[in-house]
Amino acid sequence: MERADVVLVYPQRAPKQGRHWIMPSLGLMYLSAALRRAGYSVRHIDHTFLERAEVLAEIDRLQPSVIGIYCMITMQDEALSLAHQVRDKALTVVGGPYPSGEPETFVDQFDLVAVGEGEETIVSIMEHLDDRRFEDIPGLVFKRDGEVIRLHFNGPHGEIRKVSIFSGDAEVALFMVFSMAFVRTVPQPVMEYLLMRPIDLRFGSWIVSRDDDGDVAFILIYSALGAALTSGALQSICQSMVGEAVDFDAKLRGSGLLK
Repeated sequence: MERADVVLVYPQRAPKQGRHWIMPSLGLMYLSAALRRAGYSVRHIDHTFLERAEVLAEIDRLQPSVIGIYCMITMQDEALSLAHQVRDKALTVVGGPYPSGEPETFVDQFDLVAVGEGEETIVSIMEHLDDRRFEDIPGLVFKRDGEVIRLHFNGPHGEIRKVSIFSGDAEVALFMVFSMAFVRTVPQPVMEYLLMRPIDLRFGSWIVSRDDDGDVAFILIYSALGAALTSGALQSICQSMVGEAVDFDAKLRGSGLLK
């Protein structure tokens, strides 16, 4: 009998009438590749043109240990209703843009909420299936004994960082790397350090941003003309910015601001 360690579900539903935008679930494909590379078997179910009964029957047939469900804000109702139907069948995980921004919306309906990039997170979940030490996995939000446990992060694991690159209308590429620190107030020595660092940096300057919840984040940014970027320059910029962010976080960790 065929089984799968993980079943990943894209819960989008095509309406019975009217137009519908078809959006391939590229994010789940990334997760599938990461899981297969780690030696796990995966099946991907696209709900778009399947009835709910067909999706549930396929999950029952595959008997997975983990069911992962993708969610954007337009898929909230489908994702939550599916979670309710499969919660007792396997460990349930939700991820995607909407859960990353508002994990509290999902924490009661899912066992785990994945925040941010999920390729390494999903593999770590599989590695901790037996001991259930999910608090060791950065980027997860979940409840334990009725308490919400939230692990903030900006890079998937440890010193591995994501460099976000945006291209604007003026053909300028904007590079961004986040610190892993979230604080409520910025101590004066940290602010002085950030103001002085651009003098010594090859690439980038630090900015300080506060979100709606009052958390302060530290972001290293750099802009360059996109047309002038060779592969070597691109690699040099990314490596330099990641190195600076790692050094900055090491200083924050030493001062007790980063665990």
